[in-house]
Amino acid sequence: MAVALRGLAGHQQRRAFVRTAHAVIDWRGQSVIASRQLGLLRDVPVLVAWGVKDTTIPPQHHQGFAERVPHAVMVEIPDAGHFPHETAPEELLVAVEAFLASTTPLEYSAAGWTDLLTAHQSQQLPPVNAATLAGKPAPALVGKASDRRQGDRSADGVA
Repeated sequence: MAVALRGLAGHQQRRAFVRTAHAVIDWRGQSVIASRQLGLLRDVPVLVAWGVKDTTIPPQHHQGFAERVPHAVMVEIPDAGHFPHETAPEELLVAVEAFLASTTPLEYSAAGWTDLLTAHQSQQLPPVNAATLAGKPAPALVGKASDRRQGDRSADGVA
């Protein structure tokens, strides 16, 4: 815990942390959810890796994400907790390397993102694909989350 708190040593860091905490937490707990922004990810390659032993975020959150972002590559890491990069870095690295090797990156287009974000703010989401965001033909998606569950090594070798 002390190591994590070192990042809050400066006055500006503490103030930024407290401001952020106040913005997303109220007396009932977490008051902000990202689910309404998930439409922005529809053409962005996404890897979601979580630890099976995570006691901070319930598994139904990860499963809900998989349902809302069906092209995301979902990876469950059996020996990891809330911070897979700390509790199972080797297994996470294998998943990240496999994802990067099998994924066509999205090429950034300022105009495409401006259009998407503007439409998203007004809740009039147009059909957007990678071609809109990158200004070129859409790359092939990596796969569906439902195809990438733990134990399914047939698609890309990642479980």
